[in-house]
Amino acid sequence: MEPAFSHASIAAFLPIFQEKCHIAVGKWRDIISQNGGNPVVLNIHTWLARLTLDAIGAAMDYELGSLEGNSETELAKQYENLLSDSQYNPGDGRILFLDVVGYLPEWAIHLLQNAPDANSKRLKRYIETATHVARTLILRKMNLLAAGKDTGKDIMSLLVNANQSEEIGIEELIAQLMTLLLAGHETTASTMAWLLYELSRNQDLQGKLREEIKESQRRRGSEELTIQVFESMPLLQAILKETLRYHPILARTIRMAGQDDVIPLSVPHRTTDGKFLNEVAVEKGQQIFISFAAYNRLTSIWGEDAHVWNPDRFLNDNGTTKTGLGVISNILTFNSGERSCIGLLEMQSMLCDLISNFKFSPPPGDVQIIRSESGLMMPMVKGAENPQTELPLTISAVV
Repeated sequence: MEPAFSHASIAAFLPIFQEKCHIAVGKWRDIISQNGGNPVVLNIHTWLARLTLDAIGAAMDYELGSLEGNSETELAKQYENLLSDSQYNPGDGRILFLDVVGYLPEWAIHLLQNAPDANSKRLKRYIETATHVARTLILRKMNLLAAGKDTGKDIMSLLVNANQSEEIGIEELIAQLMTLLLAGHETTASTMAWLLYELSRNQDLQGKLREEIKESQRRRGSEELTIQVFESMPLLQAILKETLRYHPILARTIRMAGQDDVIPLSVPHRTTDGKFLNEVAVEKGQQIFISFAAYNRLTSIWGEDAHVWNPDRFLNDNGTTKTGLGVISNILTFNSGERSCIGLLEMQSMLCDLISNFKFSPPPGDVQIIRSESGLMMPMVKGAENPQTELPLTISAVV
């Protein structure tokens, strides 16, 4: 996987992301124009999901056409509200399956995956469609490679070229592609939705960010910014980091101990019998739950305002960027280690394009947005008659 996600490879995808952003901007401007130039309310999450899906698809040399609004491809249709349909409010059978799946033989898992409940049916339709598309894409690239033809520099070509030794079989490549398509667009879309939600409630900060973007464009002499320019924008980076901290797309993760081990504690923990623990013993095969949400809200690390969205925590008093240890300034959202995410580049590109073209405000009325764990931490409207992934915002064109 590494060749497809090196810094150089990811940087090469920026023009693709910018092209898809321009399409979305054009669509939104058309909607506003059709409304007489007046502000309109859009389900921002739906549009961002279409944008990121088209972007990650194009980076794989596959055009989905989600932004066109008619979802021409079957795969694009399957992605619409996939997680809320398949993961939100699961039935009793689905809950039982998720609880015992780790203890079942493969044949039993396959049997339960074909359960008749709505959640399982929805997920099965997606898996069948995505598997077919992934297999078609991979075989097409493999045939080009076998014929000695140039397969291109897209993600799929890089993956196929990097695995000519067949150390990774076609079935694993299919699984990797499906994971990238789903996780690569939905995580980015939801994080961006939360970011725009916060900016809609903080007009002063939104205005300052817009000015930082405009000034960067003036200095470069172009509306098309580069990775280096993104990284030189303190407020943009602070807003992105604070959103990743405050709105982790995954509330938690699970790791399994590969061997008997001892986990040292940075702070002694007092047990119910009054004793203090400085370490925790774990056995091989034992599962360990790691809470991103809890760590990212620790007042001992982030300060007394840890439960407040405040990008200033990542800025020095003079407005420059604070440096922090670890990946993305020590935010646990990205686990640990030397890794980054193609979604970060997508978000920076989207943020610059959208904020420079539109003003975001809360929708009229008393609309309350809540977090709903539908596999990911997704935005939903509290009290909605038909709960689905949704984040309505008012947008108006910036002249």
